Amino acid sequence: KAMSNMEEWGFVWLAFIWNFNYGPQAGYDITNDNVPYSLIGPGFKFRPAYDAIRDWQQDYLARAGQ
Repeated sequence: KAMSNMEEWGFVWLAFIWNFNYGPQAGYDITNDNVPYSLIGPGFKFRPAYDAIRDWQQDYLARAGQ
């Protein structure tokens, strides 16, 4: 939703997605506040949030004619 909003608003030109691989780097320590939000889960499998970002990017490129 946030990425769609940025595209719709037209004045946001850059977005930073944080916590891509924090889980693997922290050893999936569940006591670490950031681990549950990592885009990569145990076994280096992409989590649903990663899939949503990837799908949005593919749709965006299709809309942009790329």
